[in-house]
Amino acid sequence: MKRKFYLKPAKKSNSAILVLLLLLLIGCSQKKLNEETAVKIYVEKTIVEEKYSAAPDSIQQYTNQIFSKYNTTPESYKEFMQSLEYDTERWNGFFKKADTYLLELKKDRVID
Repeated sequence: MKRKFYLKPAKKSNSAILVLLLLLLIGCSQKKLNEETAVKIYVEKTIVEEKYSAAPDSIQQYTNQIFSKYNTTPESYKEFMQSLEYDTERWNGFFKKADTYLLELKKDRVID
């Protein structure tokens, strides 16, 4: 006896699962930049801009290396800096930490 009606297996949508997984990974990898990392990026980026002011290509190359070193993006850095925009207390704290980090680099003879 042959069955006329039977349940068909549900079609799996692998592409939808893949897209959701990809979005989840991208969302997790773009974590917010913390202040300590932003201070280090700011100081190192300023040093590079000053040191290679006559060579824009070198500035770009070393700036990219800095962002890679701290595993972040220029967009995350810019977003963090914009979050400080109107908060003078946070700016003052940020620059105090930047000054401390700069003095630490000088003490360790990383820069002259």
